[in-house]
Formats: sequence, C-alpha cells, structure tokens
Amino acid sequence: WRLSILLKNAKNAPEKSSDRESKDISKALQLYQQERRPVAQRNAALSVRNYNRTLRLAKACYLNDQHPSAVIAMLSSPPLSFLPLEARQDMFRRLVKTAMWPLKFLEEKTNPQGQHMRNNVRDILSRREGLPLLFPKFELGFGYTA
Repeated sequence: WRLSILLKNAKNAPEKSSDRESKDISKALQLYQQERRPVAQRNAALSVRNYNRTLRLAKACYLNDQHPSAVIAMLSSPPLSFLPLEARQDMFRRLVKTAMWPLKFLEEKTNPQGQHMRNNVRDILSRREGLPLLFPKFELGFGYTA
C-alpha cells in the first residue's frame, strides 16, 4: 500500500517530486521486491509442480505431451509446409482427434485398455499426485479475499 501511495503521488505531480521522494520510491521498490520475490518463486515452483502433476494424469492415459509439438514441426516442414494454412490446420485437428481416440476406452467399463487407464489414474489419485490446487489456501499458504 505504501508503494502504491508513493507512486500515485509521483505520477500526479512529477514536477514536484523531490530527491527524498525518489529515494523513498527506490527503497519501497527494493522492499517490495524482497517481500514479493519469495512468494513469486514459490508460486512459480508450484505452477511447475502442478503442470508435471497434470502431465502424469495424461501419461497414465497414454497421452504424450510432446505429440502436439511434433505434429506442428511436421506440418511446418516441407513438403507439408507448402500446403495452404487451412489444410494444415485441418490435418492438425484430425491428428489430435486421432491421438485422443484411446480416451474413448475409458467410457467402456469392460474394455481392458480402459480398465488399465482407470487403474493408472486411480493409482495416481490415491497417492495424491494429481488434480492440484483443490485447496489453494492450504497449498499456497495464503489466499485472496474478495
């Protein structure tokens, strides 16, 4: 809040700002960085952890997070890169749809592959390694009030 007031005052009357106010702003920025950097680092680490947790669930269903990048690289290289953009976009959509096709097995209760994928997901969830941020205040250690 102090930083906000200092910046607002400097913005409203830039010609009247003194060396003292500039030093106050500089000090407030340093303090703000010291206070916020650890929070930002924890949030970044948590985001990476959550991304990896989400990928585990996808991999449990035999989805590979590298496939879209590989398909894009393939469609961007000759001779496919010479096709019109609309044709390449259509190919991309069809290839992604094909890659997602095994997920249909999850709906079939008697399908052995579907049972295997459900067991994989159940195993991850039982170890509490999936579906992150169910309780952000607990996981992050703080929360925002509306």
